[in-house]
Order: sequence, then C-alpha cells, then structure tokens
Amino acid sequence: MTNEEAFFKVEERDMYFPIEKGKRRLYEKTEGYKGIINADKDQLISVVSKNYTLIKHVEVVRMVRKVLSNYRVEENIRVAQEGAQMFARFALDNDKSELRRGDIIKPIIEVSNCYDMTFRLGFELCAERLVCTNGMRLPIKISKVARKHIGTVAEDFTKSLAEVVNKWKDALGIWRSWSTLKVEPATGYAVIESIDGLPKKFRRQVTERWMSEPGDSTIYDLYNHLTWVTSHTLETTVDRQRELEIVSSKQFEEALRKQAVIA
Repeated sequence: MTNEEAFFKVEERDMYFPIEKGKRRLYEKTEGYKGIINADKDQLISVVSKNYTLIKHVEVVRMVRKVLSNYRVEENIRVAQEGAQMFARFALDNDKSELRRGDIIKPIIEVSNCYDMTFRLGFELCAERLVCTNGMRLPIKISKVARKHIGTVAEDFTKSLAEVVNKWKDALGIWRSWSTLKVEPATGYAVIESIDGLPKKFRRQVTERWMSEPGDSTIYDLYNHLTWVTSHTLETTVDRQRELEIVSSKQFEEALRKQAVIA
C-alpha cells in the first residue's frame, strides 16, 4: 500500500435512518451520531458519536514527520480494513547506538490510527537490532502512548511523541544494565514459561535457542532470543505478529520483576 493509497479523502457526514409513513419512506437525521466516509469511493467506514474528533491518517503522518524533522527517517505505511486502520513505521536511521560491541540498534516509532474506533490514536517507541532485525519493544514505563479521538487529541499526541522520543537514551541505559545482569537457567526458563501470551511451541523455541548458546547468560541475551522468535518464526498475519510482540515483551518485563531479577 503506497502513501497515496493510504491517504484517501475522508470526511464526516450527517447520518439519516429510514422511517415509514404510510406508503412513503422518509429519512430522519440522527442527532447523536455521524458517519466517517471514504469520500473517494463514497463509502461508509464507520458510525461514531458526535463527540468523536476525526484525525486523518495523513494528518497523523504529518505530525510525526514534524516531530522527527531533525532525523533521517525511513517510512513504511500500510492500511487495513478498507483503509479504516493505519499502521505506520518510522525508522530513525541517524540515531543508531552500539549497545555493546557489535550490537547496534536503532529507534523505531510505530504509529497507529483508525476511523472505526477499534483502537485509539497511539504510538510506541521500539527498537530494531541491525545484526538480525529483531523487533524490540522498549520497557513498559517509557514506551507507549494512546489518545482517544476527543478534544485536543492532536496537540496531546504531538507533545507526547516529542517527549517519548527524547527518552530513547533512557531505554539504552536500561538495556545496557540488562546486558550485565546474569540470570540462572532455571530462572530464565521460568521467565519465558510465564509468557502465556506467546504460544507454548514458541516459548519452547526461545528456551531451546537460549540454552544452546553457552555464552548467552544475561537478561539481554534472553530477551534477544525472545525477540528473534517473535520477529522471525511466527507464521501469522502482520497484525497478529505485532500483537504477540507487544504482549510477550510486556509479560517478559513483568516476569523479570516477579522472579526478582529486576526491581
């Protein structure tokens, strides 16, 4: 899906419903709802409340581009559900960092927006390892923001995105600490097994990969085997893979705390 195809013309329209009066059919305007329309196809996308603030896909991308104007950015934009949902990926190529010798990562901004109220306008700051293109989710507390389509959502979104991008160095510090924290095999196994959001056969792949590498004994090593499996071996849709990556990374961090590996 090209940017041009993703940025079709979208608009709000009043909604009417049919009523029968004798042999005549009339249409009465609804007061509490409005329609979101693909104007290029004259096609209804969704029916939303009057309080819903329409934020167009193209507007979201422009806001992100403005915040990232000082970066060299590689974009990948796609839509689903007949254009109702947008998922955009912005790779910040000029902000690569060497986490440890030979292990280079770069920040990724993943943005989502929709017209069908499936999810909120939001973004997540992630990372990608260049050595194997693993998709890495940042620690929960600094990574993700979502906003309802109400009121000053656009202004709030732009401000929050700028703040989170500036936390990239904080994430690097956390991962560097993970790269020095040793974890015992039994503890590592317990951490992975507690990630019930990831199917059992994939949890087994993570532990088998980890156990087969004698030198991989830190939290960061274990996490990289997890992200390798979720990035490379899941035979599923792109949307489902993204969901599993998010869930498994979140549960990984929660499991570390439960096992008292991190505070």
